[in-house]
Amino acid sequence: MAVMGGPNSNFEKLFRSSVTGLSKSLDFRTKRITSILTKAYSNPQVSARYWNNVRRQLNVQYRAMDRLYSTWSKKNIPLAYKASVRELMNRLNRSKSIARRAKRSFMDIVTSPKSIQIQSILVKDAITDWVSSLTLGQSNVNRLTRRTQQTLLAESLIDSSVVKAVSSGNLMNNTFIKSLNMADTLAAQLDELAVVIDGEKYVIAGSRRFKPKYYAEMVTRVKFHEAQAQGAIMTAGNYGTSLVQVSSHNTTTEICQQYEGMIFSISGKDKRFPVLQAVPPYHVNCLHLLFPMFESAMEADGTLKQWQDFSHGKTDKPPSPANFVPVDGRPDKPIDAKAFNKKRRKERKAV
Repeated sequence: MAVMGGPNSNFEKLFRSSVTGLSKSLDFRTKRITSILTKAYSNPQVSARYWNNVRRQLNVQYRAMDRLYSTWSKKNIPLAYKASVRELMNRLNRSKSIARRAKRSFMDIVTSPKSIQIQSILVKDAITDWVSSLTLGQSNVNRLTRRTQQTLLAESLIDSSVVKAVSSGNLMNNTFIKSLNMADTLAAQLDELAVVIDGEKYVIAGSRRFKPKYYAEMVTRVKFHEAQAQGAIMTAGNYGTSLVQVSSHNTTTEICQQYEGMIFSISGKDKRFPVLQAVPPYHVNCLHLLFPMFESAMEADGTLKQWQDFSHGKTDKPPSPANFVPVDGRPDKPIDAKAFNKKRRKERKAV
């Protein structure tokens, strides 16, 4: 009963194909902003009118980015949710291990009030995250043109406070948004990043900043995977099971290792498995997915007790997939599943 997930999953491929056009458009706008700034600094003017005109040009680009991402999110994030429900239902319907039939059709699920509400929340959260970070980046650029009129690299268009927030995992619950609107946060960061050269202050764009294109991809991947998880929970209920499993791709990310491959009880009523307290994504750029599981399927192949022990941490390896590597035995880099399986086949032939 191997599960799908990771960088080569169909869902991740859906994300990459969907976000390509968005990334190109945002990258184009980023280059336009950089070009405006470069032109302004190469021919510096002292008049307030000149710099006000520069800021107006920059604001046009930021507003275009805002509209672009909002429009894209409203269309594509609901599609990701629907794609998850459809793929899961098709996969489950093809399985011979499942005795029970689906209670509702695909259209019944995706058009239900609860599903529509889920899709709406996902879209609003994505747009809120994006707008908050974009607003801070815009404020940073505008402040620099007013106060210092200095060169600003493209990487600093999204401010470093966003990076600090998302790297700690706060993006998935939006708790960082409150801090983004604090004026003193921006001022403190400018002081922190400023260096003095020949008596003048310059802000150096470091490695902890994201271009809008990359930041949008991060937010979008989070919302795509949240959509997949919600779709899996809805599908599980549709098939009358309260069990779900986290996908496995031998991750080396510590925060994910405590969940990978395990089976959880959505309702918490099935005491044989731990209660589902967190769903993918567990961090920014997390690639884990969620799938419905069935007691009847585990009983049929005699693995129910093994799955219970693994999910409760009593054993370090589940019954499947065969290429699952216990956490303590994983290298620093992700494991290549194809290479692993090829090695196993050679070993079996040798025996």
